[in-house]
Amino acid sequence: MSKPTRKQRQRHDPFNDFEVEEKAQPAPGPTSVVVADELTETISGIELLSPSKMMPDRFQPRPLLPLDIATRFFGGEIDCYQAARAWMKQASADEGMQKQIDQLLSMA
Repeated sequence: MSKPTRKQRQRHDPFNDFEVEEKAQPAPGPTSVVVADELTETISGIELLSPSKMMPDRFQPRPLLPLDIATRFFGGEIDCYQAARAWMKQASADEGMQKQIDQLLSMA
C-alpha cells in the first residue's frame, strides 16, 4: 500500500468548490451603528455586588460554613463579615479547615 501524496494529505476547503460572484456590498448605514449600540445596552447585564449582598446557599449539598457559624449567620445574629472572622478564628486551631479557607481564598 503506497503512502498518500502531500496533496492528498492536505486538508480540503469545501468553500473553494464554489465560484463566488464578488459584488460590491453597500457600506453599512448609520442605522446599523444605532442597532449595535441598542444591542450593547440590552446585553450588558453585569452588576457589581458588595460582599455584604453575596449570600451563601443554605441548601448547598456540601455546606462550607461550620454549623455553629451558619446557624448564627442564617439566623441573622451575625453579618457576613462577622461570620468570616469567626470562621477564620476557628480555622487557626484546625489545620484542615485552614487548608479549606486557603483554597477558597486562592480562587477569589
